[in-house]
Amino acid sequence: MLSDLKRIAEQVDKALTRDDFPETILPDYLKEAVLAYPLRGGKRLRPAIAMWACGLFSNKPDSALLPACAIEIFHTWTLVHDDIIDNDSTRRGELSSHEDLKQISQKRFATQAEASEQFGRSFAILTGDLQQAWAISLLLKASGKDMSSDITLSILDRMINLLYPRLLSGEAIDVEFEHRKLEDISEDEILTMLKWKTGELLQFAAETGALIGLNTANYRLDSVKSIGEFAMDAGLAFQLQDDILGVYAEEEEWGKPVGNDIRTRKVTLLIKKALEMSEGEDLQHLMNCLGNVDMSLADLERTRNIIKDCGALSAIEEMAKECIEKAKDSLSQLPDNKYRKLLDELADFLIQRKY
Repeated sequence: MLSDLKRIAEQVDKALTRDDFPETILPDYLKEAVLAYPLRGGKRLRPAIAMWACGLFSNKPDSALLPACAIEIFHTWTLVHDDIIDNDSTRRGELSSHEDLKQISQKRFATQAEASEQFGRSFAILTGDLQQAWAISLLLKASGKDMSSDITLSILDRMINLLYPRLLSGEAIDVEFEHRKLEDISEDEILTMLKWKTGELLQFAAETGALIGLNTANYRLDSVKSIGEFAMDAGLAFQLQDDILGVYAEEEEWGKPVGNDIRTRKVTLLIKKALEMSEGEDLQHLMNCLGNVDMSLADLERTRNIIKDCGALSAIEEMAKECIEKAKDSLSQLPDNKYRKLLDELADFLIQRKY
């Protein structure tokens, strides 16, 4: 499966490099910012889901290549804006968009301190906005070539009227959590946030591929619903594993600062469970570390041990496994071919990965 995933990544990289949309962007450093995250590579999970879902029903996964690229670029703008919201300085082991643009302003214009921070954030917002337009451009380029205009309109309607409001609502709820009392936030609220913030885009990718593979604009077909449910549950498992890696990953592999969820008081199911299942000095230690931007490596290591020893880690790992089992149940109702096998193996990878 990993070799097939790598092949999709190479196809996506080539298609994005060839596309002419970025050529219209000025100034030059804004164009470079728009290209930066997409050309850094990545797992390309969403394009793979779209193309394999297409192959599942048509045996022609390449028919979904441009829409898959559109989905990857759509995902990219959410990362750019998310990094601004979270004030993350790195992404995939390199500078985040707003941090890179901040340094550009200092080098080119000798912008100082607060002004360079504002410059970086402003231009990163514009970067994400342009990537949204690029995603739509890629979908339109596929229309009439790999899919009918009816399918294109159906996909765009789904993107605008369902994906956008749900994904951004999920992000908004996530930000709101940081300003609420932890004890007032329920597990169901966290799950809803995860489904909307992460699961919706994976579901959109699977359903987009299915429409192209089935040559239909009808989202109500049982087969389209099943592949969408597969992707939603797999997406939830992916995010649960992401939350685990955010605390336990090796930083070089992870490409982001490990422990930032704790330092920034991010409300994850892992942290929520740890607070519920720990007590005494351990609970007090967790409370002291949450939101402490100066948390030491020693404190992080103790936090890791507390989360593991109280049973929170194993509880979230089990929840992720249950999500994958549910996803596979949905997948088992669909055609049994090479692409179902790839999607099945991808589901396992989502909770076994270390990065």
